[in-house]
Amino acid sequence: MPKHLPHEQRSPTRQQHTPDCDDGRVNEPRLTTTHSSSCVAGSWCASVSKSSSILPDGGVDVIWTPGRQPWIAGPDTTAVATSAPNGSVVVGVRLRPGALTTLIGASAATITDQRIGLDQVLSAADTRRVEEQLHQADQCDIPRVLADIVGQTIGHDWAPDPTISEELARIASGRPTGPTRPSRRQLRRRFTSAMGYGPKVYERIHRINMFITVAAQSPTKSLGQIAALVGYHDQSHLARDARLLTGQTPTQLARRHSITAE
Repeated sequence: MPKHLPHEQRSPTRQQHTPDCDDGRVNEPRLTTTHSSSCVAGSWCASVSKSSSILPDGGVDVIWTPGRQPWIAGPDTTAVATSAPNGSVVVGVRLRPGALTTLIGASAATITDQRIGLDQVLSAADTRRVEEQLHQADQCDIPRVLADIVGQTIGHDWAPDPTISEELARIASGRPTGPTRPSRRQLRRRFTSAMGYGPKVYERIHRINMFITVAAQSPTKSLGQIAALVGYHDQSHLARDARLLTGQTPTQLARRHSITAE
């Protein structure tokens, strides 16, 4: 989920090969590599097209692009237009749910819809070391270097909060809420700290991404059929969430993502 590029943060540039990337799907990077760090879900690479935008997907990334320092892209609640030049390559690592709080030493909600430089959470010495490693890395090493940096900063013995994992699994399965321990209020507070927003917001983001996925995979299904499949009450419910979360209509989302999925 590549996010806004912080223009003010630049690192020394040199001729540098970059990894092979998805063709313009900057808003839907595929997690193509797994890593040993327990806090890293995987890495991705994408190239930026003129129409690139970033849709909220419930994730958090540490991102790098040639000539710039890496930055942390906080959880999004609305679509964001990328500021990267057309043709730019962006590489990132996706953090596991809850790892951001350890990385920044605060609730994930403090950087919801924001981007901060990785140097803001590293010491000056670590920042220089990171710049040197990225400056010297070859094309296939960038994802590994980023993952190692994140893993070393967070700690390789990091473990997810099982309560958050259970709630994420409940949302993914579509199960209704039920009695919980801790209480719903305590769960909402812990979930917001880990994810950047509460379970209800995450559920809406998850549902619109499910709509995008199913629409791309099932182009013969009607919007109403897909809406029902992924849990919307009706097509107007889908339309409201699509406009609020992505700034697009369901038809625009289905058309755009069916094209990029080919």
